[in-house]
Amino acid sequence: MDAKSSEREKQICQRLRQFRESLQIPRTRFALSLGVTEAALAGYELGRARIRYETFAAVQKRFLINPVWLATGGENLILHNWSDEKFRAQVTPRELFSHAYDRLIARHLQCERDNKDGTLANAKLAKSWFASLPRFKQALEAAGVSWRQLAKRLELKDCSLGSATDLKAIEDGKKYPGGPAVTLLVHELPISQTWLWTGKGDMFISAGQKPGELFHDTAQGRARLGGLVANVREYIENLSSALDALEAGLIEYEQDLITAAKLSSLTAPMKKASIEAAPMKGAGEEEEGKAGQPDRNRQKGL
Repeated sequence: MDAKSSEREKQICQRLRQFRESLQIPRTRFALSLGVTEAALAGYELGRARIRYETFAAVQKRFLINPVWLATGGENLILHNWSDEKFRAQVTPRELFSHAYDRLIARHLQCERDNKDGTLANAKLAKSWFASLPRFKQALEAAGVSWRQLAKRLELKDCSLGSATDLKAIEDGKKYPGGPAVTLLVHELPISQTWLWTGKGDMFISAGQKPGELFHDTAQGRARLGGLVANVREYIENLSSALDALEAGLIEYEQDLITAAKLSSLTAPMKKASIEAAPMKGAGEEEEGKAGQPDRNRQKGL
């Protein structure tokens, strides 16, 4: 065990003693209530022995000690409504409390608190949804959109509102569609959340546009789709023109090669005939040239 781990174990032991002393319970009685000897408890409190999970569990069950405080010194000393039922089977025999805390307890506590916060937030959103449902229906009517159209749009985003019966129950305010669905419903139109929850401000996020133009299946969506189609068509036309020009260039190049080959085949025999017809000096001409050389030298005074 390294120095850092050793120091952490000592601090956990010190906090156990601090906890017992805060309750003003003598060590003998405290040990008896935990089912350990006084000597064993003294060993824990003085840092001579490391606290195991089973010891912590006994203290928590009897005196409600907070595992977060024991492990880190944070939060309050007491934690009510604690249960290790969901992970107790994963605790190994004689496992140290610090190891179990890092491996299981901290994650378990965080999950429980996240679920609790999420439940409270969802309950608050559900209450707001039912109170604001008449305004949501008003926005649907202004946008010219039906509940069925909206449900189909959400299905494309992997969010189903359920069967036709469920959809009717949601419309009548007898069923809550759920937090994620509410978020998508609001964003899909899109409705101003300030107006939806409070009735204040503009109904839609873009007040300058008509409600129908804000829905993706109406004017704005068709206009965007039309522009996209026009761009694709223009690109295809440009690509087709470029391919036609390339094809014409290749044909012209091929014709030039054929013409060059024909000219080459016609001029080759002419060159051969010219070479064969060129005069060649004979042996007599060479002797005559040598014989006349002295006479020319004498004329020059050599």
